[in-house]
Amino acid sequence: QLVVHARSPAVFQHLLAFVRAWAQQVGLYGQVFGYLGGYSWAILCAHACNSFLSPIESLASIEHLSVDDFYALVHTFFLTFATFNWPIQALRLHAKSAKTLARGDRASVQSRGSMRIISPCPPYHNTARSTIDSTRDLIARGFERVVELLNSVNSTTSEEKSAALQ
Repeated sequence: QLVVHARSPAVFQHLLAFVRAWAQQVGLYGQVFGYLGGYSWAILCAHACNSFLSPIESLASIEHLSVDDFYALVHTFFLTFATFNWPIQALRLHAKSAKTLARGDRASVQSRGSMRIISPCPPYHNTARSTIDSTRDLIARGFERVVELLNSVNSTTSEEKSAALQ
């Protein structure tokens, strides 16, 4: 489901590896610590890829993602989730997913956790159920810091963008 939604498996994998490495580096990774686990990060990456990438024209087009395009995708990822209204909104890859739950089940499954990232597969659980308000705020602040950093970097060439991503 995630790979299909992401539109490009190779780009999705690169983005997910980048985001996971970032989250681990800054200490925002791990469901047991109250942060997002790997599946939640994968759902966020699939959403960003779907929003940013155009439908695939050919398999050859996947292999030619430039540093400029990847930089823009990373910027889109962090900007999207830095401005996302986590206390109120739930992130769903497919709007129809929540409709299949019974009314009582939906409230209990999706209300757990301070962030609501709904699995695209039945039974549509909240994959971020271990988050609390303080960890949600730390994750959102981490997103904001990356956006501030990417906005402050003068990145006009591919080399500068590559250095900014590092």
